[in-house]
Formats: sequence, structure tokens, C-alpha cells
Amino acid sequence: METEAKSDAKVGAETTARPETTARPETTARPETTGGLHPTLQADSLIDLYRRTLAVWGEQAQYDQSIEECAELSVALLHYRRAKGSRQAVIDEMADVILMMGQLRWMFGPQEVDLAVERKRAKLERLLRKTTGSDTSEDV
Repeated sequence: METEAKSDAKVGAETTARPETTARPETTARPETTGGLHPTLQADSLIDLYRRTLAVWGEQAQYDQSIEECAELSVALLHYRRAKGSRQAVIDEMADVILMMGQLRWMFGPQEVDLAVERKRAKLERLLRKTTGSDTSEDV
């Protein structure tokens, strides 16, 4: 309950929003891998790491850790958007989430997850075409 009170107090406080036109660093080429995962997350060395973490902490703890890391990323993004957090904090939390998503991908089955990612990507492509009225896409 104390956390809720603190959270409510912050909501009412005046904050400085990060401008929409904030310059973003140039993007580098994204890895061309199934599901858009960084090649490191598909490396055999990580499978051993995933097995060991599962053996030490168990399946439920990995689900809980994934939830926690996603929540921490949410908070870091909210702070960044309000100019109360750093870009590096967001990147660090993203790294934690990416590692946990790699673990969950392995736990739930990479092929099934990759198929779901492809379905979602195709849906986004359709939405973009519909929204922009454009007939050009990578699918055509």
C-alpha cells in the first residue's frame, strides 16, 4: 500500500516530458536471424546457460524473473520518457529482458516462438499497409 501511495504521489507531480524530437542515435544493422533475436541469443553456449539456470532456480523462478525484468524495463522507460532516467538504464534493462526472452524462447520451444513472431510481424506489415495506404512491403 505504501508503494501505491508513493506511485500516486509521483503521478500528480509535475514532470518534464522528454521532447518528441529527441535525437536518436543512428541505428546499426540488425542481425538477420529468425525471430529477430541477436545471434548471441541463439548460440549453443546459451542453451547450456539456460539449462543450468533452470536446474539451479527452477521453471517457476524463471517465469517470475522474466516478469520482474519486464517490469523493470517498463519503469526505466517511464523514467526515460519523463527525463528522470538515463538511456543507459533503459539499455541495461532491455539487455535483461532480451536474455530472459531468450530463456523463455528456449523453454517454450524456439520453433513455435519463431512462428508466432513471424505471424505478428506479418500482422504489423498488414496494419502498416492499411494505415499508410502503401502497397509496398517486404512481403510483396
